[in-house]
Amino acid sequence: MSFEKRQMQVIQLAAEKALELPPIKNNYWFLDDIRDNFYYAMHLYTASQDNRISLTADKKIAKERAEDILFHSIKLQDQNEHSEYFGHWPLNLDPNPELAEPNTLPVEFFGGLLLHFYNKHSDSLSSNLLTEMETAMFSIYKSDLLNQNPEQFIHHETKIFVLQLMYGKHFNDTAMLCTGYSNIKAVLSHSKENGLREYGSLPWLWHWIQSVDFARNHMTDETIKQTLTELLDFLWKERATFYLKGAWIGSHSRSLPHDIPKYSNTLNDYIQFGDLPKPNIITRLEGAGFISYQAPDSIRQLSIDHSIPIEVKKKVNVCFEESENPFDALHHYAYITDSYAVGGLWERTNEYLNEQHRWGVSLPVQNNLSINQLYFFHPGEGYQEGDARHQSPNSQVIYHKNVVGSLYHQLNETNYPFIIGFLPKAKWVRIKKNICADIEDVYISIYLHQPYSITDKDDLIFVKSYGNQHAVVVEILAKKEAENFSIMNFNQFQNHIKAQETVVETSDDSISIMYKSLHEDIIKLAYSKSRKLEQIINGHSVRFTDYTI
Repeated sequence: MSFEKRQMQVIQLAAEKALELPPIKNNYWFLDDIRDNFYYAMHLYTASQDNRISLTADKKIAKERAEDILFHSIKLQDQNEHSEYFGHWPLNLDPNPELAEPNTLPVEFFGGLLLHFYNKHSDSLSSNLLTEMETAMFSIYKSDLLNQNPEQFIHHETKIFVLQLMYGKHFNDTAMLCTGYSNIKAVLSHSKENGLREYGSLPWLWHWIQSVDFARNHMTDETIKQTLTELLDFLWKERATFYLKGAWIGSHSRSLPHDIPKYSNTLNDYIQFGDLPKPNIITRLEGAGFISYQAPDSIRQLSIDHSIPIEVKKKVNVCFEESENPFDALHHYAYITDSYAVGGLWERTNEYLNEQHRWGVSLPVQNNLSINQLYFFHPGEGYQEGDARHQSPNSQVIYHKNVVGSLYHQLNETNYPFIIGFLPKAKWVRIKKNICADIEDVYISIYLHQPYSITDKDDLIFVKSYGNQHAVVVEILAKKEAENFSIMNFNQFQNHIKAQETVVETSDDSISIMYKSLHEDIIKLAYSKSRKLEQIINGHSVRFTDYTI
């Protein structure tokens, strides 16, 4: 199926979801986030105007409903030129949309999407909505929002630079256009030189990609367009590098509930790569149906072809906030096969709202109830009961191909004297200190040093283990790979696990684990309270000399 057909499927899916939405209050579908009113209305409107897309409702009714939502939502913009929020919209509309306070977030992304939508549909929009859009865009253009230059090279800034490009061109403002181009070039140069600091953060990566995509579609100057193409290729290559059939592999600088423990924000992946089931839910719509740039075959092959397992070793330079970060660089490891992936970050850092996801095992995305990621962590700042995020710094890790090991230390000194784990749905079998499962195309074994409890939930298996010192080792094996070890079924896999060599040593101030994998690799991870850390694979200490940007 082509890129364009998958794009139309996503637009149709969003439009049908919009048709099911009754207005919550007055003239809005959503009160918690104004942006969702924009996103769903724009997809519904686009579907009503495209003869290739069928809808369950009359298209004239669909058009009118979309226009009504857009009209009232756009009218909430602060258009007082003396206001510090001139050109901005509120974010939360509850309880009274007309009195909601402006917020700096909505316009960053919506400003570019609005102009993109206007360019596409201005000939068919009703006159009153057209007028509101033009007034809103002029307010954005005249606001102080666009008076920004690169400082942190993150998604917030990049979206503003995209607006400088798009609105500079739309309003024939050469100075603004040139400023935007200079800033985008700086972002591209910085990213190529240092890597993407917002590693693994798909909420933010999708804002990068969609915003730059809209700008590229808007530009006619070939030099500017080529720079935007280079930036899009950089971003899509980042996504493709840590991608397995819809899943994000390894660490996230920010994790949201739809990113872990099950990755469900698959709309952009589906349109671009098409190697996962067609999405049947929407967790974060944004402007997904409007992306138009198809990445080169080399990038798409990088994401899709995992017939030969690969190791990914990526480095990200830490270019600011050094006072809060003890590392000069972060090192991201991943091992990717056709059936599973293992990956994570070697370093622990304090990310936004303590939402760093350190490591995980990823399985391909399926349209089923089960989660598709497996990981353990010790709860930290921001954690609440049942939370799958917010990890503490009390952990150490080691990665080697299909194995990940982690230690958790001095937990009795914290608010949470336990670790927790999230496992995909399966029949987990206890074997000594291991639990094992047969899941889809893989076998999984987990070593747990301390006693644990297992709770079977609707979409996952929840593990909890109390104690001061913990050791966890996860080993995963594809079934076709297992045949190389004369493992032909799950019973034979369990017999191999019974013979596994695992040695854990603990004292009041130290813990270590030595593990021999099915590949006969010997992995040692040790940590003492004096902050001495050992990460040894087959007798050699882990080094990062072969990690590249």
